[in-house]
Amino acid sequence: DLAKQGRCVISVIHQPSSELLELFDDVYLVTAGQCLYRGSLTDLIPSLSDAGYVCPQYYNPVDFAIKIASNFNTTTEEIDRLMQRLQLVSSAEKNDIQPPNQSSTKRHDQYVSRSQYPISRWRQFSILTRRTTLGTVRSITLTVLRITGHLGMGLLIGAIYYNIGNDGAKILSNLGFILLSILFIAFVNGMSSVLTFPLEMSVF
Repeated sequence: DLAKQGRCVISVIHQPSSELLELFDDVYLVTAGQCLYRGSLTDLIPSLSDAGYVCPQYYNPVDFAIKIASNFNTTTEEIDRLMQRLQLVSSAEKNDIQPPNQSSTKRHDQYVSRSQYPISRWRQFSILTRRTTLGTVRSITLTVLRITGHLGMGLLIGAIYYNIGNDGAKILSNLGFILLSILFIAFVNGMSSVLTFPLEMSVF
């Protein structure tokens, strides 16, 4: 419905099924950082067939196109020839592109923001603050451990450097206390970010 209203809908779906693929109007196939095919879905398999790659019957067209794009059972020269063949088809289709409808252009302008950052800084700050607060509330165990660690470390440092603040002869101890406190705060807050990478590595 959004696309019929003149809006551009962009989505990324990894290995869609044949049923889901039928909902697409155009596809964009990329290999080695270059466009292998750009055009309508109905012309994808015929274009591959014209280039010498016939899709077997009852075979998922998506899997077939992905295998070709990932150099499955193909050589670099074959991929280059296929790209040249499909680019000729794409260039021929460009001549048939119709200019945009005036009414759809006007509707599109209503939703285009003229500012580089349409969301104000205060709005961004409030959203990130609520997100962080929500994450903290959901991780009660981790929050309790952090508070306990800070209190325990505070008591330990306080016991080590107890009653030396007014003694001028122990200025090095005061400097050591300041340095140890700074290092503790830096490492405790930094490790939470460092440990995020191995936990989220599987996502990337």
